[in-house]
Amino acid sequence: MTTIAYKDGVMAADSMIVSGDCRRGYVKKITRLADGSLLGCAGNSAIIDIFVRWAESGADLKNPPKFSDKDDFGMGGYLGASRWFCYCLEQ
Repeated sequence: MTTIAYKDGVMAADSMIVSGDCRRGYVKKITRLADGSLLGCAGNSAIIDIFVRWAESGADLKNPPKFSDKDDFGMGGYLGASRWFCYCLEQ
């Protein structure tokens, strides 16, 4: 289970990748975007990649990322200079 926390301008996350009950490695789960915003993500890595690219391109809320019905759960939180939002997708 991924943990992402934010308080007073600081975002923190674990880095472990698991599959079932097995540890599979480690990954960076927080990305700093070009404008200094922070993006924390958890879930399916393919969904996260799409979400990060969307956020890097400006995070147009009228044009959110598209996922197929077969995609696993994924979520991301975006902390910009003047906004915070959480985007969730569940099957």
